[in-house]
Amino acid sequence: MTLSPEEPDQICAIAQRMEAIWGTPGLAEAVEQKNPPLVAELCFSNGVRDGDENLFSAAAFYVDGAQDLQKPSEGLIRGEMRRAQLGLPQQAVLAKSAKEGDLFAWDVCLILLVANAYGLDTRPLHNDLHKLAAHAVQGTYRRPTAKGAPKKTIRDQHIAYAVLFAVSAGLTPTRNETSQPNSACDLVAQELLNRGVALSYSAVESIWKRHRRAWSL
Repeated sequence: MTLSPEEPDQICAIAQRMEAIWGTPGLAEAVEQKNPPLVAELCFSNGVRDGDENLFSAAAFYVDGAQDLQKPSEGLIRGEMRRAQLGLPQQAVLAKSAKEGDLFAWDVCLILLVANAYGLDTRPLHNDLHKLAAHAVQGTYRRPTAKGAPKKTIRDQHIAYAVLFAVSAGLTPTRNETSQPNSACDLVAQELLNRGVALSYSAVESIWKRHRRAWSL
């Protein structure tokens, strides 16, 4: 993915998509009007997007069969099993793995149950899934805890887009240590602090640089 803050049409089009996702109308217009403070405010006006990366991985598996062979459920999802093949036998295995502490299996079970409850997926569900849901409601089973610190992929992407939009609105992305704190990363760090997220300029700068490389900036 190659982005350029010097291409206003490209960045405004992205800002329009993100304002729809974030629920922040006016973001693209603020970028176009070269108003960095308003850009930063609008980027986080509905809070800082965060998310559980494991749940996103499970959702990707449910939708398109994406596989992560490092997961404990490797044996279950090996081969070409896809969403349409999550039949009763596979559901029983998922429920058993979830009860045994497999976080990935737990989240796939959750997605199946929610999709079924809202009529988005009408396949028959194994009774073990309903039992798992009942135990979860009663508190006798709880969602397993992922090992290690939770990933901040969704949050960091949100922050990187905010910096990108502030740059497109006229700020330099970063600064050197002796300069005044007037860069896009400074602005985003301050706006995050206003929202109760304490990230330093250096932390925001690191997030920006990591995504900048991915975007070929």
